[in-house]
Amino acid sequence: MHFAAQTHVHNYLGNTFEFTKNNVYGTHVLLEACKVTCQIKRFIHVTTDEEYGETDEDVVVGNH
Repeated sequence: MHFAAQTHVHNYLGNTFEFTKNNVYGTHVLLEACKVTCQIKRFIHVTTDEEYGETDEDVVVGNH
C-alpha cells in the first residue's frame, strides 16, 4: 500500500513543480520497484481529495 503523498494545498500553491515531482516521481519509483522485483501482485495507492479532487455526490462510481 502506498500512502505517501504531499497533499497540503499551501505546498501546491507555493511550488507547483516540486509538488508534482514529489507525488508523481515518488509513485513512479514505487511502481518501478514493484516491476523489478516481480513479487508484487497488487499496488494500492491511497490518497486524499486534495490530490485527486472531489467527487460529485450524484456520480455512480467513486468515493462519496
